[in-house]
Amino acid sequence: MSNLTKVTRLGGYATLGMTLCYLSMFIIFFVLISVPAGLDTLGMIEFLQEGQLLFAISYTIALVI
Repeated sequence: MSNLTKVTRLGGYATLGMTLCYLSMFIIFFVLISVPAGLDTLGMIEFLQEGQLLFAISYTIALVI
């Protein structure tokens, strides 16, 4: 196997990994952390503070993947 084939295969794996990362972050940020409608500014801030652990976990997952 030539070096170009190995590099191309690694590039393909990296592309698939980034796709999984983007899809998982999309699910976390737009499905799990959806701000309820009708909240004022203070309500939104309280909602974000309550979900702080989920934000930390999702950013950690994004950095590891």
